[in-house]
Amino acid sequence: MSFFFEYIWFRISKLYRKEDKIGITGSGILAFSQFILVGNLIDLVLKQVFDQSILTQYAKQTAYAEVGLMFLLMYLNHRMYSHNYDHYLAEWNKEPRLKSFVKGLLVLIFLIAPLAWGFSMMKWV
Repeated sequence: MSFFFEYIWFRISKLYRKEDKIGITGSGILAFSQFILVGNLIDLVLKQVFDQSILTQYAKQTAYAEVGLMFLLMYLNHRMYSHNYDHYLAEWNKEPRLKSFVKGLLVLIFLIAPLAWGFSMMKWV
């Protein structure tokens, strides 16, 4: 799974390389997508276990914990991937164009799918 996140981090960081030399944009976008995915899974479990009134009672505390989780994921992604940019560039820059395009689409799907799943689970009252 780490390879998957490495590749996503690399593609995002490569896209924003001119403005962001240290890869914080790649770390942030990857962390946001991971956070949404994990949040959706936790939300799915909590809604099965607890009543809505209990969940509403602890919404503020949950929000603080979620923000902390987001920054933790961002820090961990940056720490794990940012020092390897040149290695990733040497490894993946020579990919054939079609393979790079297909992998780029998969990266885009990974970034969008958790948001779509989260919106589909919301109750529009």
